Amino acid sequence: MSKYYIYVKLLLKQLNKKLNNRPQIFDDITIVVSAFGSESEIFISALRNSIKNIYPNSKILLIGYDIETDNIKINNLRKKIPLVKESPGSLKIICWNQGMKLAKSEYVLFMDVDTILLKDIDKYFYKLNSSNIDIIFSWRKNELQWVNTGVLIAKKNHKTLDLFNKYELNMMKDIENYHNDQYTFLNLLNIENINLNDKSIDYEIEIQTNGINFLGVSGNYINYHKSLEPWFDGACILHLKNIMGTIILKNNKDNRYNKFIKNNIHCLSITEAQNLSYRIDLFKKYTEDVYSEDIIDIMKVYKGKRFFYCFLRQFKNYIMKKYRYLSNNNKY
Repeated sequence: MSKYYIYVKLLLKQLNKKLNNRPQIFDDITIVVSAFGSESEIFISALRNSIKNIYPNSKILLIGYDIETDNIKINNLRKKIPLVKESPGSLKIICWNQGMKLAKSEYVLFMDVDTILLKDIDKYFYKLNSSNIDIIFSWRKNELQWVNTGVLIAKKNHKTLDLFNKYELNMMKDIENYHNDQYTFLNLLNIENINLNDKSIDYEIEIQTNGINFLGVSGNYINYHKSLEPWFDGACILHLKNIMGTIILKNNKDNRYNKFIKNNIHCLSITEAQNLSYRIDLFKKYTEDVYSEDIIDIMKVYKGKRFFYCFLRQFKNYIMKKYRYLSNNNKY
């Protein structure tokens, strides 16, 4: 028997021992996803595959897809409120609250349907397990609403169950006044808007309100949604928003998809196009072939800058920003 064989066998034995000693919380987690609406289908296989690749024993609750939700309530709100027509995701808290109640595990991860899990988030489960933290949310820079509620991580207890009930009730009132669910969550935190522009991505915000302990971590880790910037290797969850969502869904709203592949893609730099391509390829890696085969190859479509068109586009955006600025100032 060779020394190499003995060495490999020893390594495998140590690895197996390490895995067997893994805390039970990593085998006993629930992932709750709001998955109502016709646009959910294309994202679901990628979401499921990415989760099962990392947490094979987890329970995934697709509310509104596998599990029936309150469609009457949701449809009435979608018809009644203009904001919901534009952004139906504002209603996801209805599904999340339902999933929170159904979850059998102590630890619950809430994700938007258009997200994929790239790495384990064990360190955040450790924080819930070893400290007094009840809920983990993500923060972001350069935004008036500095929280992003696409991902939440919660410890299920009577306090957080009550909080999710309150979250849903308050959200339904707020959207009637044209506020989104992030506005509602900020009010639950009971803290004024704060400036995070000078904070590093490792900065954590601790908030204690109404007996609940919140922890805010950078969205770069658990809710990464930047389409064109250089890739951040620490990202655990990718949120397929903005340009990424337009490409995957072939979004026809305002002719966005056709405008992008015919003209706007050519206003990207080669680096931006490569960064976007990397993210789309990540989605293709996890989704089913029936969907991935129908998604464009960014680098094959990209032909380089069309300078005259891009100049006009930038000039138009500049004029529109100036117009909005002047219009807002004239109101006062």
